[in-house]
Amino acid sequence: MQLGSLTTPNNVFMAPLAGVGDIGLRILAGYYGAGLTYTEMLSVKALTMGNAKTFRMLAVDPAERLVGVQLFGSEPEVFAQAVKLPALDKFPLIDINMGCPVPKIVKSGEGSALMDNPALAYRIVAAVVKAADGRPVTVKFRLGRDDMNINCAEFAKMCEEAGAAAVTVHARTRAQLYSGAACWEYLAEVKQAVKIPVIANGDINSRVAMEKCLKLTGCDGVAIGRAALYNPHIFAELTNTAIHYNKWEDLKFHLNILVEYFGERTATVNMRKHFGYAFRGEKDGKSFKERANFAKGPEELCEIIDEWLMR
Repeated sequence: MQLGSLTTPNNVFMAPLAGVGDIGLRILAGYYGAGLTYTEMLSVKALTMGNAKTFRMLAVDPAERLVGVQLFGSEPEVFAQAVKLPALDKFPLIDINMGCPVPKIVKSGEGSALMDNPALAYRIVAAVVKAADGRPVTVKFRLGRDDMNINCAEFAKMCEEAGAAAVTVHARTRAQLYSGAACWEYLAEVKQAVKIPVIANGDINSRVAMEKCLKLTGCDGVAIGRAALYNPHIFAELTNTAIHYNKWEDLKFHLNILVEYFGERTATVNMRKHFGYAFRGEKDGKSFKERANFAKGPEELCEIIDEWLMR
């Protein structure tokens, strides 16, 4: 896919995932075939203030393919300052989050709240495009505030006019959060409204679902979110890549990557969520998932996997 000046190897991407889309998951997604991955959602204000925790999340491993950085905020000037930081030079693509529905983000006028303020959203996109110095800028947003306020097509046109190279649309409203079915039908309206690529997101959890979505909407590609948490191998399925998959080996690999980049304590805390996804749906997996929630270190987490395999 062509995103401005950037050419991706395919049209199957890993969507930005706040709180869980860490460097370990990105490496696995790329290994299994994702053509583009993103950092977790990062605050432009935190970046410009030099927040150490936020800067650590900018880490990129040599094994990764294309990685875009996703930013959120509400002030065009602060966005521009963040994009110009030397620490962001390594990212070939800048993505702006205008779709996060989390209440504390919305109350700050950030994330999906910007869909209610297209004039400000335009200024943000234009400021980032100018600061990006030729790198493509993309925008991720939702269908609208709720079923009575669907404005995704108009919002996409605004993004295009402001200079965005592509848009990713999560086919749910802010009010839905992450529940209910994604309404792909609205994505067709977005695709018809703009000339730039449109990437579909929401309920794409198999090759059948992907093909159905692309046929229905005419979208140019897909971004996989929660399905990747349960099964990073989904990217191999969607890209027709024959590659060995062992969930438990991947879980240990993921753990080791986080230990390498963030230390044992942070890695242990962050991996508890991923253990929860791995054991969900497994027969008798609940007790192992609960044990992972109280694990004191990486060794204990590895022991839990080994016991599961030997049970």
